[in-house]
Amino acid sequence: MDQFRVAITSGYWSTNIGNSFFNLGAKHVLGNILGHENVLYLTDLQGHQNILQKRKRCHSNAFDLFANTSFESLVLLGPILSDNFLSLWEAKISTLKQQGKSYMLLSCGTMKLSEESKNNIKKFLVSTLL
Repeated sequence: MDQFRVAITSGYWSTNIGNSFFNLGAKHVLGNILGHENVLYLTDLQGHQNILQKRKRCHSNAFDLFANTSFESLVLLGPILSDNFLSLWEAKISTLKQQGKSYMLLSCGTMKLSEESKNNIKKFLVSTLL
């Protein structure tokens, strides 16, 4: 199996063409730095979605691309810093860190984020850097 330097979490272009702008930009920048052959797109975590509650959690029986792909660092992109960030990403990032892998936030932002979530996310991100 090929070992990639970085795996980029790419958003859903079919439902939001704007995602392609930061996805393609990140792939271009990281490819120029690390070599294009070292950069892989992976789909974003598939959270439970409906019209009222978006991306609250991952499906328990979803195929785990992250566990079945070889890479050194995971690159998280886009407006992922939300009230649901920890329910989606905390376990995944913790597992990657235990495996000796790193992660980075590149071109990340938020649209809605409560003060409580902001503080909890900050604590988690700081704790995983050490």
